[in-house]
Amino acid sequence: MSFAAESANTYSTEAHEEARKAENKRKTEALEKIVKENFRPTIDDFSSSPVHRRFIRKDKEYVARNQRNFEYSKSADDQYHPKAIEYLVQFSINNGNLFYDEEGESYTADSIWPTEFDDFSNRVDAAFFLRSSDFKCPVAFDITTKPDESGVREKILISSNDKNLGYPVGFTDIRYCRDEDGDLSWQTHVPKYCVGVDKRTIDDTLEHSSVPEFGDLNIDKEQTALISFKILYEMSMQNQLFISPLMDEYNNDGKLTREEDQDLDNLGTIELITQQELRRLTKELPSDIRLALGPADENGEYDPDKVANLFIDRDSAFRDKTFTTIIKVTQSIQKDLDQSPYKISHLAELSFREDYKKTSIYRGFDEAATAATRRSEHFYDNRNTKTPVIQRQPQATPQPQASRKIA
Repeated sequence: MSFAAESANTYSTEAHEEARKAENKRKTEALEKIVKENFRPTIDDFSSSPVHRRFIRKDKEYVARNQRNFEYSKSADDQYHPKAIEYLVQFSINNGNLFYDEEGESYTADSIWPTEFDDFSNRVDAAFFLRSSDFKCPVAFDITTKPDESGVREKILISSNDKNLGYPVGFTDIRYCRDEDGDLSWQTHVPKYCVGVDKRTIDDTLEHSSVPEFGDLNIDKEQTALISFKILYEMSMQNQLFISPLMDEYNNDGKLTREEDQDLDNLGTIELITQQELRRLTKELPSDIRLALGPADENGEYDPDKVANLFIDRDSAFRDKTFTTIIKVTQSIQKDLDQSPYKISHLAELSFREDYKKTSIYRGFDEAATAATRRSEHFYDNRNTKTPVIQRQPQATPQPQASRKIA
């Protein structure tokens, strides 16, 4: 190929990619318009709520201040991907594509729409109620698209910027939220997970999706399954991390407070449902991924760990750097806890301090962080050995996997 022909081919490829990004950005903006006009509440919507009224003025000032900081700090590369994945996840929940038991409908997910306050203060980008016949628990996601190990570690260990909550690591509040019925509420003790996928997965999903200016979003079923699988696998890995300290407290002292016991029961039920959902999703993955995995089992499903390793393997065409980073950092935190005298609350405090040094977004919480760490230490005393997940119900609970591959 001549130099001129090669240059023309390169220009054509770059032009196509730029056009693709422009179209995906347009779709993201259309999604944002749908969300803001039809779903996402504002703080002012809670002005008649007795439990919210006294916080509204201060919280609106907090949001305005942090919006300015965010706009100043974001780069051109972050123009649409973070918002796109946030909306794609929320719409997957809203449209029944995530946590849907098609055989018996024994569990389901109902959307919760948080305000920008909870994005900035409680690190909640998307949320939902996970339900079964006798179970209902709010669940929150802190979403990322960056394969940045220090950033992911901070997102896992710092559940909320408001350290006055005093919760175990892995739990936060959603102060202002609206559910699918339009009811406004303040949700407490919400399990929160750092989840994400790479920008390639987001762009591929947007490209295969129809996003009308008004109306329902039509996301490709296989792409939805791909994003959902990655997110739920990340969620499962962190679930085991959050369960272990509470189990240690139970094994050491023989008892838990009412809140601790409820937190532990919620995490155990979430893990059981997540494992079911992961296996269901393997049947709906894109055909090229299923082809690379080889034959499925008699139910048409794949081992979730085998699927995850395909996204972690350096030699795989399907490698996802963001997914790999989240899994790698989660296991690194667990290793730190297993091989050192540190408590998870201490690791969280160190991460909070480092994050505070980097940005002024969290100014005002530093003194509260120290006090909250002291108050929460009783959750994590005498940590010596690794405890199997949900030891109280070994016959019904999936055990941690020892062979998960890290590239």
